Amino acid sequence: GRYFGSGMHVAPMAKLDDGKFEVVSIDAASKIAFSVNSQRIYDGAHIGKEGTLHFSCEKISMDLDNEEARKVFLLDCDGEPIGGLPISVECVPGAIRFRG
Repeated sequence: GRYFGSGMHVAPMAKLDDGKFEVVSIDAASKIAFSVNSQRIYDGAHIGKEGTLHFSCEKISMDLDNEEARKVFLLDCDGEPIGGLPISVECVPGAIRFRG
């Protein structure tokens, strides 16, 4: 979705019915840098900035190269913790019907 957690505009370009994931990753060298950079999420200003990766896809697989990081690297999906890596997900268009 476009928003999560108290109005964060993490993926303002996202559409629920286009059959695509909007993947947004924010890099940070430290917790302080992440805190400063993540403030931009509240108005969508993080998109297009250095340290923010954004792309659209229909499926994605992710894993870690650093085995030591596996125990501390956790995933968050649409504002909800979902565990760790590895993970593979695919968008299935039309799998959920929405009523307006």
